[in-house]
This record gives sequence, C-alpha cells and structure tokens, in this order.
Amino acid sequence: MSLSVDGRTHELSFIYVPSTEEDGKYAVFTTNRDVTPDQAMGLTTQYSQRWQIESKYKTIKHHFLPTAASTDYRVRLLYFTLGVVIYNVWRLTNLLLREALSENLGAKPWW
Repeated sequence: MSLSVDGRTHELSFIYVPSTEEDGKYAVFTTNRDVTPDQAMGLTTQYSQRWQIESKYKTIKHHFLPTAASTDYRVRLLYFTLGVVIYNVWRLTNLLLREALSENLGAKPWW
C-alpha cells in the first residue's frame, strides 16, 4: 500500500499480530519496512520495548524533573540526573513495599 503526504508517496505495510491483552483481538502496526510474517512478532516486541522506554521518560519528565529556565546544559543535565535518581528510588521503594505489604500500590507516585 502507498500513502501520499505533501505530494510525496511512501510505501507502507500493515502488521497484524495477536493482542497480548485480549484473546481473539489483534494489534495493528504500520511500518515502511517490508516485513515478513516471521519477522512481525520480533518487530512488534521491539516497538513495545521502545514504547516502555518512552513512557518511563515521560513519567520522569512530568513527575520528577524540576523546571529549569537555565539554558546551561550542565544545570539541565544535573536536574535530569536528579530526576532519574529520584524516579529510580521511587520505583525501588514501590517494589519493596509491594513485596512487604503484598499490596498493589499503583504505578504513579502518591504525590
């Protein structure tokens, strides 16, 4: 199949794979790669892993990263590093409390 955007044509493929969340349902992905059925599951697993990385970064950015107006890369790197450390401490604490209390404490920080 081809898709035209701004006068340019792009070839694309649809990948249908069984859903990991619901039986009998499928997840649909589009790509500009020529993917064989044997490669489909591996490629969608890579998409899923990349999506998890993006989600974690978004969580750090919105919940743990202080706002900085500085354009100095050193200040911004320091703030980002502190945000990552605080996020990792929160995840570790959440994991340890879940195991100690046998409770689901949710995926978001309580504050």
